[in-house]
Amino acid sequence: MVLLGACNPQRSKAYKENTDNHIGIKKDAYEMQRLKDTCGISLLYTVVSIPETMLEYIWDYGYLDDAIEVEYIRTMLNTCEELTKDKIWFELTVKIISKSHEFFRDLEDISSVSLRDVARFCRLYNWFRKSIIEREGDEKFSNNSSTLLRRSSLIALLLCYYFRLNSSKDRKNYINLMEENLKGVLSTRSNIPNYLMTFLDVEQKKLIERMILPPGTAKNRALLDNIFVLL
Repeated sequence: MVLLGACNPQRSKAYKENTDNHIGIKKDAYEMQRLKDTCGISLLYTVVSIPETMLEYIWDYGYLDDAIEVEYIRTMLNTCEELTKDKIWFELTVKIISKSHEFFRDLEDISSVSLRDVARFCRLYNWFRKSIIEREGDEKFSNNSSTLLRRSSLIALLLCYYFRLNSSKDRKNYINLMEENLKGVLSTRSNIPNYLMTFLDVEQKKLIERMILPPGTAKNRALLDNIFVLL
């Protein structure tokens, strides 16, 4: 019998992220250090340390280099329904996912993104494609299927990567990077300032308008974002 398991790295939070977890409660340096030592508050998630006796059985497989990861992304995107029918958009989707991974690795660390994020993108793409067809009808896209593919792709992309960012500065930098890579294909929109955020706002409102909300509910940015990511 052979037992196999995966070891997760201990990824630390940035200091600002640690303090942001306690909004409204000012903690001094001693208190933050105590929480770090006793509760593991400095870690993004709880990781149990590996016993020293097991270290000799651990093998570090490293990580995929950029070229190989791109090929994996391209293969995995074949599970996205109809996406391969638009070759230009398909290759651009491969590119913007790869660029997203580069962005997060530069911002956080090498283990912050993986092919699991690509798999999640594919699931979200298929879900939103089906949802858009159910809400708006298949006939609307019979002569313009590229619009459906692009909407589904961009929504999935923003859910997988954009909403993971906590800082407004990081979000802005990510959007700027995506718009820069998209402008070659979406040339008609590239002249519109912040067009990806406009696109996101429109898609969020289309979904929330189909919901029954309590009277007086303000459809502000926080509500739209929270409902959207819960889908």
